[in-house]
Amino acid sequence: MGFSAPLMAVRWPGYGGVSTFPRGTRTSTTTKPMLLPCQRPASSMEYPLHTELLASFPYLNLHLHAAGPRKALETEWLGFVGGPDFRLALTEALRLARAHYVTGWVADDRLLGSLRPKDLDWGFTHLHEPLAELGVRRFALLETEETLNRFIINSKYQEAMPGLPFELRFFTNLTEARSWACA
Repeated sequence: MGFSAPLMAVRWPGYGGVSTFPRGTRTSTTTKPMLLPCQRPASSMEYPLHTELLASFPYLNLHLHAAGPRKALETEWLGFVGGPDFRLALTEALRLARAHYVTGWVADDRLLGSLRPKDLDWGFTHLHEPLAELGVRRFALLETEETLNRFIINSKYQEAMPGLPFELRFFTNLTEARSWACA
């Protein structure tokens, strides 16, 4: 299985030869690793998914997923967090989403634990509208494993769903959620 992509010629200063790269590939003279645009597999219309850890807290990992031009930010909750730490984490996630021009969001709430109603209300108030302003089109949700919290969050989303400025889907499979958010 090969890859097909139009090639571009690049002349390097001080080098007599010409190098070819897939069209759209960015080149850099720095040693900093780059997340390069993906090539389309010849037999498929989908891009492979690339993942990068952007930030880590004791209670949250923030991942960037890229599939070609589409990007999604994932909030992988590692356990209970509330109050100021919860708000700080979501504020940082929004900042990173803005910096990386994401169009998808993956909320991996499986290990989130119980959220206080006050924190849940804050999250709904301060997360959804900024996501819409950023251009987020898809919001993938992996539900919390805690029964009461799942019921409360689902009820909140059912209330808000008609007015949500993006498409919301519930998932049980993380890989499917990531792929859908980046599509």
